[in-house]
Amino acid sequence: MRIAMADGSRIGVIAVDKSFVDVGDLLQQFDPLGPEDLLPDLITHFQELRDTLSQRVAAGGGVPLERVRLRSPVVRPSKIICLIGNYREGTDRPPQILDIFFKSPEGIVGPGDTVILPPHPATIFHHEAELAVIVGREAKDLAADEAMDAVFGYTVFNDVSARGLGRSGINSFLGKSFDTFAGFGPMHQGAGASSR
Repeated sequence: MRIAMADGSRIGVIAVDKSFVDVGDLLQQFDPLGPEDLLPDLITHFQELRDTLSQRVAAGGGVPLERVRLRSPVVRPSKIICLIGNYREGTDRPPQILDIFFKSPEGIVGPGDTVILPPHPATIFHHEAELAVIVGREAKDLAADEAMDAVFGYTVFNDVSARGLGRSGINSFLGKSFDTFAGFGPMHQGAGASSR
């Protein structure tokens, strides 16, 4: 099931006919305070809503995708955790020790939004296409065979960096977390939404 946010604050499912089927009304029973609560509420209550969501999508009546503006499917996560050294593509160096860094959720933008380069003396601005894993429940110290149970889905992520800012030799929060430096979308493909 492909989940998306559209326009200002609508949450929906992308149907097979490439239409946006609004499901926000199904989430009102959980008293969301704003758009940032819609995806977490959907994730939390997905098992009880699954059949209703499927019926809503099957009934049709969605809005064609070209008539909505898709936004980031991730609106306000509690944190964005990124891996360092998780690739070797095009390199002949030995594998690096994996490490992490955080990006600010304030940097989130959606598909078609503009990345604004700040007026700081970066040596270069990089953009890196990544796969974002959406963790659907609180999880800590999981065994390898339990980790996928905590995954709700996936989306595309553009990790933008301003290199040369902050301390040298490390991925500085400063160079990673400017506004617009965390592009998500256009939609979220559910693992929990399709396999359970």
